[in-house]
Amino acid sequence: LKKQSNDLRRLEKKIKNLGKFEYNLQTNRENKIKIANEMINLKQKQYRNTGVKNIIKNEMFKNFYLNLIDFENFKQYIHISSLTLNNRPIAVHYGLKDKNCFYYLMPAYNDELKSFSPGAILMKNIVKESFDNGLGVFDFLPGNEIYKLRWSNSKFDIYEYIKPISIKGFLFFIFLKMKTYFKKNSKIKKILYFIKRRYNK
Repeated sequence: LKKQSNDLRRLEKKIKNLGKFEYNLQTNRENKIKIANEMINLKQKQYRNTGVKNIIKNEMFKNFYLNLIDFENFKQYIHISSLTLNNRPIAVHYGLKDKNCFYYLMPAYNDELKSFSPGAILMKNIVKESFDNGLGVFDFLPGNEIYKLRWSNSKFDIYEYIKPISIKGFLFFIFLKMKTYFKKNSKIKKILYFIKRRYNK
C-alpha cells in the first residue's frame, strides 16, 4: 500500500504539470447533477472501450442516480466528487456516506488520461478525506477488483437467504433457483441458445 501511495503521488505531480489540477467535492444541487451526468457519460465510454456490458445505458439506471440527488430522505448521504484538469473533469465518483462509513459506489475516469491513473488518484483523495473526517469504515462494496484488495485490510463474504412462506413464494423460489442454475451451467446455456436459434428460424 505504501508503494501504491507513492506511485500515485508521483503520477499526481505529473498531472499537475499539465495545468490547473483540482479535487472538488460537490456541495450544491446544480454541480451534483452536472458531475453525476459526467459520471454516466464517462462510465458508458469505459464500458464501450472495455467491452463490458453497459448497465447504465438504460434510462432507468440513469434516472436512479440522478433522482437520488433530490430524494428528500436520502440526499444528505450523497457524496459526489471529481478531479479536474484545466476545469475539465478527468475522474468522478458517485458514492454514499453516513456517520461512520463511506460507500465507494460508481467511479469513472477519462480513458485518454488513464496512464496517469486519475481514478486511483481520486479514490486516494476520497479515502484520505473520509478518515480525516473521522469515518471508521471505507466500504469498497462487492467485487474482486485488484485495487480493492490492495487498499483493504479486511474482507466480508455476502450471502443471500430466501425463505418462501406461501405457495406463490415457493413457486417463485423454484423459478429463481432454476434461473440461477441455468446461468451458471455453461452447457445448458449453450443448449438454450441452440434451441432459441432453431426456434427463431
